[in-house]
Amino acid sequence: MKTLTPSPRTSSGLLVLTSWILILLELCTERSKNVYKECGVH
Repeated sequence: MKTLTPSPRTSSGLLVLTSWILILLELCTERSKNVYKECGVH
């Protein structure tokens, strides 16, 4: 893994954001029946 990337902070942020989005999407799709409350749809 190269640590001397042009913008390590940006790439790390994008990876974190994408991973979080994927996790949220998976959770919301797996339990889309009762996760509306947990997803912020009160």
